[in-house]
Amino acid sequence: IFCMDAREFVRHVTSRNGKRKKGPNGEEVQEPPLLFNHAVINLPATGLDFVDVFRGLFDRRVWKETDLPRVHCYTFIGKQLPEPEG
Repeated sequence: IFCMDAREFVRHVTSRNGKRKKGPNGEEVQEPPLLFNHAVINLPATGLDFVDVFRGLFDRRVWKETDLPRVHCYTFIGKQLPEPEG
């Protein structure tokens, strides 16, 4: 469970891809990539302003033949728009 800003969370989750860390014996080992299929944005009022956080986060060397995730964005219109004339 995380309690952080949504942009910070996405960067945090994807930042470990390709990173190295100290192993149990002090040697450097590469962390396994965290690959996922879908990202769901449930920020109805501001979701579309958020999708740009995914641009440039996915390194093709890490994802290789794996499809990049689909981003689902739930949003709404606050009030009815007027019908176009004509």
